[in-house]
Amino acid sequence: MDGELVVIFRTPSEIEANVIRGLLETHDIPSAMLSDNSRTAFPLALNEQAWERRVAVSPEYADAARRIIDSHRDEVRGGRVVPFGSELEPLERRMGYRFKDRGMLEHALTHRSRVHEDASGGVFDNESMEFLGDSVLGFVVAALLFREFPQHNEGQRS
Repeated sequence: MDGELVVIFRTPSEIEANVIRGLLETHDIPSAMLSDNSRTAFPLALNEQAWERRVAVSPEYADAARRIIDSHRDEVRGGRVVPFGSELEPLERRMGYRFKDRGMLEHALTHRSRVHEDASGGVFDNESMEFLGDSVLGFVVAALLFREFPQHNEGQRS
């Protein structure tokens, strides 16, 4: 994919962007994900645009890619589509915090049993995030023990 790219899809969710890229890949359309922030365990952004993920393709694939994405959108008649996370807005208001990447939040809240119920392949369980959280918690506890009990040896701190 050389040269100029055309952005064909925008989302705040890295997971959703990866699902779109996978969909395009199954149709032999190469794509790239563009973002203004780096991928870290603890991303920090100064503005909302930095959280946006953009899926881009070469100009010759743009129309086909848009048609493929549009053909996979669900039409719901007589129902109401509630984007994931919008049901969390009352909680966000009460907490005074807005989740920047609702796809990441969905990832954090998804039990592994749910992954097997979803045929799209776009649902990931929270076990990798659980591993990261356990590691961070272990680090914090170890630092606290190290600081509060300097006279103890490693075995006693364990």
